[in-house]
Amino acid sequence: MKQFLKRTFYSAAGMPLVNHLGRPWRGRACVLCYHRVLPEEQFEADKSPNSNLIMPTSKFAEQMSYLAENYEVVSMDDLVGHLKGDSKEFVVAVTFDDGYKDNLTHALPILEQYNIPATIYITTRFPEGDTWMWWNEIWDYLDKNDALEVNDLNEGRTIRTRRQKIKCFNKLFDWILNLSYEKQKKYVETITKSVARKQYSNLCLNWEEIKILD
Repeated sequence: MKQFLKRTFYSAAGMPLVNHLGRPWRGRACVLCYHRVLPEEQFEADKSPNSNLIMPTSKFAEQMSYLAENYEVVSMDDLVGHLKGDSKEFVVAVTFDDGYKDNLTHALPILEQYNIPATIYITTRFPEGDTWMWWNEIWDYLDKNDALEVNDLNEGRTIRTRRQKIKCFNKLFDWILNLSYEKQKKYVETITKSVARKQYSNLCLNWEEIKILD
């Protein structure tokens, strides 16, 4: 069901419908937030709960094309200036969170094609070498194991089916999200029974790649 809803959302996200629904309550600006942009085959192959962070390249290109044709797309700096001014014109800004490598390899060519500025908010520890993503490590663990024991959540459950794994992931996600970074690490250590945290440097921009984007 989630995969169906995911595909349905992105098929509806060509923008006219979204724009029509948003018109009654929009102000003078809108900020669109993305995380990842990947080719269709990689998008479809990702069956994890974290796939909701991914936008397929074809849909991203459709959205950027629509924005370029119908709106003034500005940088975040210009958007702030716009809101401080008196103009009633509606503007749009495009942003990316965390700093995924595919922002450079897949999103940038599309942004350049449509001459659309974008701002990437980098998780600063990623280019410094700490590329741990607890949401990915939690799913990787659940995906490979059939049982879980977490006393703090009164969790002692069998997680053999995909449905059980996703339900468990969602509960853990809501819990871990509200912890401090150090407590997140300790909690994931409790779950995985491993002191070493999994790194995801293959997913994150490094400093040299960030310089290319600048």
